[in-house]
Amino acid sequence: MKTLLTSLCFFLILTTSISAQPIPSGENLTLQDFLAEVDSENQMDIMDFDINDDKKISQNELSEMLAGLQHPSAGFTDAQKEKLSTELTVKFAEADTNNDGYLDADECKILEKALSTLLLTFQFEKLDRNHDGVINFNDVPPLEESMKKLENATQKLEEVNEKLKNTSTDEMANNFISSFSTSLAKEEYFGMDKNKDGCVNVEEYVAYNLQNQNDSEDIAYKMSRKDFIRVYAMTKKKAPNCMTAEDYLADSQKTTEQILNMSNEDVSNDKDLETVDEIADNPNYSKEFAEIVFTEMDVNHDGKVTREEFVAYEIKNENSTLKEKDYQAMFNAIFDIEPDAENAAVDKQQFIAGY
Repeated sequence: MKTLLTSLCFFLILTTSISAQPIPSGENLTLQDFLAEVDSENQMDIMDFDINDDKKISQNELSEMLAGLQHPSAGFTDAQKEKLSTELTVKFAEADTNNDGYLDADECKILEKALSTLLLTFQFEKLDRNHDGVINFNDVPPLEESMKKLENATQKLEEVNEKLKNTSTDEMANNFISSFSTSLAKEEYFGMDKNKDGCVNVEEYVAYNLQNQNDSEDIAYKMSRKDFIRVYAMTKKKAPNCMTAEDYLADSQKTTEQILNMSNEDVSNDKDLETVDEIADNPNYSKEFAEIVFTEMDVNHDGKVTREEFVAYEIKNENSTLKEKDYQAMFNAIFDIEPDAENAAVDKQQFIAGY
């Protein structure tokens, strides 16, 4: 929502400014003259597309900006849209002087200048109706054609206004929140997928979320590593230990919808318990979660988890007040091990079945 509105507003400001530029009587306005005529204040502020407010622009945020610029209202041809996409990618790489995959405020200025020039060139091509490389009075559209366009634009505005009248405030707010959540989820996924292979594994997911949590000062409850593994396993995936962007966005959208649909009448402890039971009984979730934890507990990679490995992992990765003896008792109870059994250990199959 933010990126699209910013792009459209910039486009309207830009085209209004261009239209206001006088075409010199009896003269031909070349592209160079045209670029010199247009005030440099019309340059886009690319930092407006900083969706997550981290004071830098990522490749994903650039894609969001491109989607806004390619909106049908801009009136660009398919060839211009393709050129815009290619140029943005090239210029982003050129502007990224420290090669960190992001543009800071200074680096953005490099891209802003190149982008503004390209967009103005597109507008020049649009105004040059007879395609002779110059703008003069021969390019001014007939009055009848201009009035027709104005009439169509007025009609569209009336349709939008009527639609807004029939849309409740709650519905508009929900639409905005849903759109913003999707944009934020895209940015989060891009940050998680460190090697950009389109597949976020559990290590990438946990590392990203632990870092974000550590960077936040206003979180009342800190999730443990094991908590994040549990959430990762809950996310429906087409393949084990591989969360695609489609998987993550679908899960994010589902969560947003559940939050928006909540009301005082339908929220109850019983319903919460039913949801927890449903997740816990899901064999795919339970199996994947147990497999991930087993792999992490088995520190010596011998295919078994000992009582000592179990206890050490749980103490390190759970936010709990339980003591070592408590986790020892938990191991014995889960896997039906005698308390005094020495060198107690379970293999992967036993672990998944019990855990």
